[in-house]
Amino acid sequence: MALLNTAPNMDSERRKRRKIQNRLNQRARRHRLKEEKPAHALSERHPYQVHRWRVEWEKPG
Repeated sequence: MALLNTAPNMDSERRKRRKIQNRLNQRARRHRLKEEKPAHALSERHPYQVHRWRVEWEKPG
């Protein structure tokens, strides 16, 4: 019976380790990509501008 109870614990431990490892790998990948791109490429992230304006409604009279 003890062996049956350890299987879910092993699954959760494996999931936790995998989650942590994925987080580390993603962070390392983002860091590598950031180093590979030149500085001006970062400004191309938003190559457009948005100009906002508002029309105010006036009551007649």
